[in-house]
Amino acid sequence: MSDQRLALFSVADSRGVAELAQRLSESGYTLVTNGATAECFRQADVAFLDAEQLTGVPEILDGLVQTLHPAVHGGILARRARPDHMEAVANFSLPLVEIVVVNLYPFGELIDGLAAAGVATDEMLYHVDVAGAALIRAAAGNYVDVLTLVDPDDYSPTLDELLAGRLDVARRKRLAAKAFAHLTHFDEAVTAWLSGVPLASAGSVGSRQGPAADASPYFARQLGLDGDNVNVMLGPAEPLDGGENPHQAAWYHRDLTGFLTEAAATIAEQIQQLPYVSFMDADLAWAAAQDLPIGLAGAVVVKHGNPCGAAALTTSVAGALLRAMDADPMAVTGAVLAVNRLFDLAAARALGDRPLSLVVAPWFDEEALEFLTTKPWLRLIALGDLGQDRVKRLVHVTNLGVLVEQPDTVPLNIDACLIATKASPAVHEWRALDIAWRLCKHAKSNAIVIADDKGSIGVGAGQVSRLDAAVIAVGKCRKGYRPMGAASDGQLTGAEILDTLLRIGVRAIVQPGGNPRDAEIAAAADARGMSMVLTGVSHYRY
Repeated sequence: MSDQRLALFSVADSRGVAELAQRLSESGYTLVTNGATAECFRQADVAFLDAEQLTGVPEILDGLVQTLHPAVHGGILARRARPDHMEAVANFSLPLVEIVVVNLYPFGELIDGLAAAGVATDEMLYHVDVAGAALIRAAAGNYVDVLTLVDPDDYSPTLDELLAGRLDVARRKRLAAKAFAHLTHFDEAVTAWLSGVPLASAGSVGSRQGPAADASPYFARQLGLDGDNVNVMLGPAEPLDGGENPHQAAWYHRDLTGFLTEAAATIAEQIQQLPYVSFMDADLAWAAAQDLPIGLAGAVVVKHGNPCGAAALTTSVAGALLRAMDADPMAVTGAVLAVNRLFDLAAARALGDRPLSLVVAPWFDEEALEFLTTKPWLRLIALGDLGQDRVKRLVHVTNLGVLVEQPDTVPLNIDACLIATKASPAVHEWRALDIAWRLCKHAKSNAIVIADDKGSIGVGAGQVSRLDAAVIAVGKCRKGYRPMGAASDGQLTGAEILDTLLRIGVRAIVQPGGNPRDAEIAAAADARGMSMVLTGVSHYRY
């Protein structure tokens, strides 16, 4: 039995694998791999042993058989707590494997590639990964002794925990469950293909890339829109601090299958005992902050499922959050603040003693963290470079059944949109329209957002009448700010909203258009000296 600490690699998805391998090597692990992963290591100048050096047997059957060998699987399957297993390991000089990093090719892409290469259908199963699946199953089945990693998103946080001595059995178990889910996805895709379900251009269950909305019936199966079942595996329940009301319990789960969303593993560690409502507001605030113009310091305040203030400045996060909170000061109590940049000491000081409940940021610097520890009522969540496009499908549970839809991820750039009026927005009005349109996407319908060239100054949301939403947005506009532009999440159907906005000086509006009365409403805007931009895309949110 060797004293080497072995980490075995065989990946189809090479994202982050060279970095993981380098860190493990620097930490004293001996890396074992072959095939394409070995080439990846060579290019990254990472030292490794070829699997043949472990088994003493070269690849055979076109590379199908190499790691399918007792010298590999014996070192993975051996239960360290069983004397008879360890005796066998010693008798046969089997090296113990401590870490297995394996993921499988998305089967749909594999089949598409083979078909394009002219491979006959009856030969395609010859290319289905057997050895990789066996490694995953062996390692995940012995998760107490062997760490199993199938998702590149887990590499860095898991290695941090491992090297810090904080990787407990519960975490290993969750990673094992994810590994079995990865196998299930692959097996379901193979089953679907053998059953005659089209896979061409539809992606696969195991694919990280979302298929197009108009793809083949296989995509419909993934959304649960036809007769086949869809399996979604959720991780262990993490209790939240109540539901929408105190008498309702609530829990957080990770989606181990990645079917609905791909939340990072680090999230669960930061949301323990977080109130359900704060969790929902944090998600919305983060998404809205990520949607603000790139290159500007952005901040968004959210309260009870609606944005109530936003700012995008060229100066600093501190200035942006002050401006966002000032858009609706009464709404700040218990609200969630999200920013799109590093939360520094200046930003922490700018908060003052405002009674926010939660701040979400990519990162907090050490000085800001130390300063904010003096505010025990304030929770902090750092999401790193999580981005906002992690949600694959939205699920709505109703009394009539379960509804599934794609998330609203249409780009928000309005520069190329149609100007429907004789007048064009001025430069400062374009900036105001851009901010208003980006924020309006995240307000509940019907919604109107009024803004200047630095941020929102009035939000009216969640109304059954768009005119009512406009009246509320106008009423929220505070003295000291000059309204420059307004956005509507849905098409306008009459000129009444124009008059409501014009009363406070708004002379530019952006809306989806698409109503039979578009020309009539554009003419009404012309008559009032207003400009109107049509995006061709609505952003209803219920």
